Amino acid sequence: MRTKLKQHTAAAHQRVDQAVSTLSLAHRASYITFLRTHQLAYRALLPALPADNWVSSILRRVLTTLNQDLDVMDVPGLPRPMIGLRDPIHPLGVAYVVCGSHFGKRILRRRWSLSRDPQVRAAGAYLSCDELKAGWLRFLHDIEALTDPANDLKLLAADADRTFGLFYDSLVAAKNGGRANAA
Repeated sequence: MRTKLKQHTAAAHQRVDQAVSTLSLAHRASYITFLRTHQLAYRALLPALPADNWVSSILRRVLTTLNQDLDVMDVPGLPRPMIGLRDPIHPLGVAYVVCGSHFGKRILRRRWSLSRDPQVRAAGAYLSCDELKAGWLRFLHDIEALTDPANDLKLLAADADRTFGLFYDSLVAAKNGGRANAA
């Protein structure tokens, strides 16, 4: 199922990867945009997920690291999120995107580590946390337990695409000071 999910979401995934690749994590303004992108996306995802789901718990814990990093960077809090999802979203569609992002963190961490800015270097809680890796292992377990793989694949692929789209919109919003239309 994981391979099929990857195939179904490749275009949306590539769009986000290319957009994030334009950011230079070693430079303050670009790193702040990166952190805010994730902060906006996680804040928008939380209300669309069941509050008691393990994915929501991971998002809340990782959001804490993002907020810590932004505090280290002396970046004031965001106004209420301007991005949101109109409908509930399947937690495993979100987990595929969010927890799967741990694979790219090594590259992102290497780019971030090149910074000569002491504040940027001190703001590494998000890039150092292991929550997403642990979430990926839970995701793999949970997709194996799905009872209707054909229907589940359609739903998970659609919601993973929505999640990738939300990250893209969050990047655009972060570049525009946190303002965007509802997703």
